[in-house]
Amino acid sequence: MQKQHEPYSIIDFSRSKFSMHGTVNANIEGKILTFEITGPFNDQLMNSLLEYQAKIFKDWNPQGKFGILSSVKKNMLLSPSAFDIWAETVRQSIQIHQNCFHVWAISNDVEGRSFVVPKMQIIYQKAGLDIKFFENESLARAFLEKALELA
Repeated sequence: MQKQHEPYSIIDFSRSKFSMHGTVNANIEGKILTFEITGPFNDQLMNSLLEYQAKIFKDWNPQGKFGILSSVKKNMLLSPSAFDIWAETVRQSIQIHQNCFHVWAISNDVEGRSFVVPKMQIIYQKAGLDIKFFENESLARAFLEKALELA
């Protein structure tokens, strides 16, 4: 029987005296970790991301192949420094992602999509990680579930 986990909110990981801009909430559903993400984002949120992710994986401890579904709502803009922090988080978590199918659901109406997604693809490519982008969550989830079924 799969262990149940409470949803995780990044607000619990804030270590700054300044407010975070943006939200990241996570939920574990079997072998899929789902992130609900709404921007814009600032450095304070990005600085909390690595600790937030580490806590989730420590509690979850997935075995074998697993999936991450990151669903972005409304806006994904971030400052250059926040992007650099996020990119470093990806580089520092390569081991976590080696056994993972990572898909992003970002509709075309999400502000900043056309600017940020190509930069994200470069970061993942440099890290040697394969990711897929979809325009809606149902397509992303269907792909992820099929990939896990065939793994």
